[in-house]
Amino acid sequence: AKLGAFYEVVLPDSFLSGLEKLAVLPEWEKVPYLFQMLVEVFGGFYRDDEIELLAAATGIAPANIPTALALYQEFFPTGKGWFYTVKGLHRLKLIPAFLRGIGCFFRQSVHKLDRYEAKYPDHSWLYCKWHNVAIVTCGRELAVPEKQALPVAAPAKPASPKALPPAPPKA
Repeated sequence: AKLGAFYEVVLPDSFLSGLEKLAVLPEWEKVPYLFQMLVEVFGGFYRDDEIELLAAATGIAPANIPTALALYQEFFPTGKGWFYTVKGLHRLKLIPAFLRGIGCFFRQSVHKLDRYEAKYPDHSWLYCKWHNVAIVTCGRELAVPEKQALPVAAPAKPASPKALPPAPPKA
């Protein structure tokens, strides 16, 4: 559907192409809510096994979540994209650590976790760091005492010392 001459003049090309791609999604009207939930509740990150949780939170079919999230790049194009993935953890760039910590608290609540290791063994050290940043930054407002900070374990070492090249000799 055409937006009209006014919008075609005022909106950037990225928004015009983004709106065209948005219009073909069955749940197009829920995509802004998905973006909001991803940042403000999920902390700007998700794993593939959390697609169902994102779907339940937003009302978008699980099969359409990746397509809907890809629209972020359509509306706000950037060279290497807005998302990056490390060890299966998809992260939206430019999200502050305290918001990522809020996402950790959300997961802790949803999964009734005492420790992140139980559900997220590969990333528990990172979740603990983000969790603690959220406590330090927002704890007083959330009535969460700093004594609820979690110990942060070191990230897992590579399986083999051969995974890292030897250090160059000092000159």
